[in-house]
Amino acid sequence: MVRKKLSIFMVLVMVFSLFSTSGISANTASTEDERPHLRFDFGTESSSVQGGWTKVSDLTEYTSERGFGFAEVNEGKSDDQIDDLRRDFVLAFQHTFTADLPNGEYDIVIITGSNWDFDTTTYFLQGEEEERGGYPTQAGNFNAYEESVTVTDGQLSIYFEGAWARVNGIEIYESGSDEALHKFDLGTEDSPVAEGYTKVSEFTVYDSEKGFGLDSVAGSRDQANNLTRDFVIAGDNTFKADVPNGHYRVVITSGAERDENITSYSIQGGETKGGDVTSPRQYRTYEDIVDVTDGQLVIDFFDDSRINAVEIVPVLKITSLEVSEVALGLDSSVSLNWDNMDAATSYNVYRIAEGEDRFTHIGNTSETSFTDEVPEIGYTYTYAVSPVPSFDIESVRSNEVTVSMIDENVNAPRNPVGVKLDNVVVEEEVTFSWNKVNDADLYYVYRTRFHEDQIPNVEESFEKIGVTDELTFTDENIYSSNPYYYAVRAVNAGGMSEASKMIGAQEREESTEKTYGVGPFDAQVIQTGNGWRAVNDGVVYSGDDMLEAMEAAVDSLTPGRTTQEKVIVRGSGTIPADKSLDIPSHTSFEIDGTIHVEETGDDFSYGVHNAAVRIMHAENVSIPKLNVTGTPNFGIFVRTSENIHFGEIDLRLDGGLGMRIDSRDDDTVYGVRDVRIDNVYVSGTSAHGVETYGVDGISIGKVTAVDTGYAGILLNDTINAEVDRVYGFGAGTGTGYAAFRMANRNGNIDDEYSKNIFVGEVIARGGGRGIFSVSRSGGAVIDRVDIKNTGNNAMLIENSFNITFNGGIVEGPTGIRLAQRADMPETRDILMKNLTVIDSYILERPCGSNNQFENINLVNSTMDYCGQ
Repeated sequence: MVRKKLSIFMVLVMVFSLFSTSGISANTASTEDERPHLRFDFGTESSSVQGGWTKVSDLTEYTSERGFGFAEVNEGKSDDQIDDLRRDFVLAFQHTFTADLPNGEYDIVIITGSNWDFDTTTYFLQGEEEERGGYPTQAGNFNAYEESVTVTDGQLSIYFEGAWARVNGIEIYESGSDEALHKFDLGTEDSPVAEGYTKVSEFTVYDSEKGFGLDSVAGSRDQANNLTRDFVIAGDNTFKADVPNGHYRVVITSGAERDENITSYSIQGGETKGGDVTSPRQYRTYEDIVDVTDGQLVIDFFDDSRINAVEIVPVLKITSLEVSEVALGLDSSVSLNWDNMDAATSYNVYRIAEGEDRFTHIGNTSETSFTDEVPEIGYTYTYAVSPVPSFDIESVRSNEVTVSMIDENVNAPRNPVGVKLDNVVVEEEVTFSWNKVNDADLYYVYRTRFHEDQIPNVEESFEKIGVTDELTFTDENIYSSNPYYYAVRAVNAGGMSEASKMIGAQEREESTEKTYGVGPFDAQVIQTGNGWRAVNDGVVYSGDDMLEAMEAAVDSLTPGRTTQEKVIVRGSGTIPADKSLDIPSHTSFEIDGTIHVEETGDDFSYGVHNAAVRIMHAENVSIPKLNVTGTPNFGIFVRTSENIHFGEIDLRLDGGLGMRIDSRDDDTVYGVRDVRIDNVYVSGTSAHGVETYGVDGISIGKVTAVDTGYAGILLNDTINAEVDRVYGFGAGTGTGYAAFRMANRNGNIDDEYSKNIFVGEVIARGGGRGIFSVSRSGGAVIDRVDIKNTGNNAMLIENSFNITFNGGIVEGPTGIRLAQRADMPETRDILMKNLTVIDSYILERPCGSNNQFENINLVNSTMDYCGQ
């Protein structure tokens, strides 16, 4: 057995001078590009001010000389909530804090947590083996652990473990005393120190002269800033600022360190907006574009309205964009024009097609007209224009105009039929053809990496890869030996046809050997109308409870068996979410039907181990076929078990986590070994699709993760793993998770990262990220990537080691990033080769070591890496 070792915002850069609190003397400027850019930091009269901002306190009354302020002064309606003790911390993971003390009895308090991050800090006192702490805290919450210790050797020692081990403070009392003997504030070297505390920074290394400190240099963070540390309570008050007439972007930041808050407001007497409830240490930014026509911008505040900042940014905005001409046919075009703006030196033109999620920049011109010569018939496009002023910072987009490239007097063609692959197979090429459509002018060719059974509407994943007037097409941009799927539409001036039937290329031959439904079965569970019957050499259960029937069938197998016996369930039914079907050793269990788990209303929790199917401390277990729907806490939960085989697993859930395989009851050993998963489909989870933790030896065929709340598949602290294919569609949308993620020393064998994690291909569309490796993970080879339009980095490799990417394609603006945090060893030995990067970038910052890039094909992309 292998043993484990242990800004808030900045909308634009400063483009105008900040006018001092003595008055906004430039507010009579007559030209648009001379309008002031105003930044106001709201807070107490004596609190610090964000650099480059102007103070507004509860005593700042509007006067015409000042040019800004409140309509009414409400003394005391402000607060400075910064806490110098909790604002910063030392990242003490795997570090020991030592303090010299006389022998005796002491009470200690350890304060842990973070304003911004989830935290789980554990620790060991005086070299004991008992792990303490470990209570999880969400961002903005803190724990204070109280302990009693005996010092017999003149020193107190605390060894920290846990997730990042963020330590804010340590207090030491003589037992029975209310007066602290020592109070240590842990944080960055230059952050303020809480009153009465002694600073301990990441550089405070113990020596006998000081008598306290860390065993070695650690990391640290200071999470405070002057903008959000303080606020003015502006509810039922009005803030005014004298500005020249024109268009402005107004950004309001509200929230508090210690208080719940509701900010509502209206600008220029318009509709009331805002109203979101923020928890302590949660901040909300509201942004509006407004017109000023009377020389004054007025903001009325309601409810609590704890206001941290207001930023008023001048913008140039075109409101006259219109379509002047549309041409349909083989040479389609759209012509636009708009009114001239004296302050603009040029204009950027944008377009978005129906179904796309963002505008694309299609041109820049110094004229007040533009012709788009590449729109295609059958599509609907929306256009916008933004002026670029003399200081070369783009303003907001204009009014939008929409153009349909369809002639309503012409009938759209019928869809193509007879789509078939060419008989000649050429490496990295796919050729196919179709029958002629009589009234078609052109054919649009589409490709997807997803089979129509994998996602609800496969056409959402179509990527148009070609336009032709021929009846054949060759796709020469093949980056994988795994399947690609194609469809064709016929097009004329009347629009597009429906898509043809999809065809697949490079599809693998399915095994003719059936892996499920093959008897004989030792016990069977049979649905009988509204009831259930379990049989095993006679009836062992008859009733209306599906879970009880399945339990009876499993319990009827031979006690103490050493070879596998089989159970099959024939039918579909419902079980409660607060119970589990436990599968013991030497059991094969499959269901020809579906288990539906009814909702309890509780959120997902790692601490609740209920699952539709659960395997606990078992060996030689097979689940050849399983379908689960509903809202289980876990669809499948496996703990500290060996020789486990999953066949065809289908988890179409409305919450929870799909599959969790771990050995977390003993983190010092890999308690899960020899796991095989043939094919798992998981969708709709609120957490991860498939997750492992503490596994030695796992082989996974195909993972399809659709709209999972977090990662599609996450390998934590797992070694000797093989994953053939990962399909992520919308996996982790709106989060930093990824279709494929490695974390928590994944791939680490005895403090080495030799190659032991092997992944065939990761295919990702949308979602959070495509690939994310973090927190001392590595030892991996990923043969191919096919990632497009993720919401966060397409690939983020952070504090990871010895990972090879052998090729593929990354497309979309979010880029490939090699990064690292200062509290962990630097990213090193990353090799990326044979990659095509389209409309994106590769960036290495900060610099790691021995990171290499070979044969990178950049298409409208940039590359910035260390040592180039």
